Amino acid sequence: MLTNEVVETIMVKRRSYKVFTPKPVSDEILETILECGKIAPTGMNRQPWHFTVIKTPEAMESFGLDLLEAAAAATPAPPTTQTDSAERTRFAPIMIIVSADSNEMCAHIDAPLAMQNMLLAAASFGLGTGWDFFVNRDFFEGSNGATNKTKYGIPEGYTAYCACYFGYHDDSQPYRDRGPRREGTVTIF
Repeated sequence: MLTNEVVETIMVKRRSYKVFTPKPVSDEILETILECGKIAPTGMNRQPWHFTVIKTPEAMESFGLDLLEAAAAATPAPPTTQTDSAERTRFAPIMIIVSADSNEMCAHIDAPLAMQNMLLAAASFGLGTGWDFFVNRDFFEGSNGATNKTKYGIPEGYTAYCACYFGYHDDSQPYRDRGPRREGTVTIF
């Protein structure tokens, strides 16, 4: 396999982390991450996304407490997963939620593409990131989903497709090897 700086970022630096330091992310880095999200591939150049950024310590604390409350009320997923998700969110410096217009044909594809661009941009700046499925699956689409969407600025008619933490990962945590990649996932004609 060939390699270069971009491939190294994708293959080596981009990892999912669960523990972050309290070191703040600069506004310049955050702005660049968001701009990278905006230039992601998008079906018919519709750009149906909206980025919600939660970054002040007070907002992150409030969001984390709301997630804990939602996790306690939710029943479909194991409570430990939901509680872990809420606890991590409370201590991550930034959470970015990508929602998109539910009426757009490619919204469910465009939103994750925008998030992937942001994840790679973050890795290139030495940030750690962590994907959170509970936020979009249960928090914004669960029984209090409409209330949560309003509180956290998800536009009406939009679905929250992606939610990720951003920050400097805690180097004291053990390195987790991704392990071997699954075989048989490529067919070439």
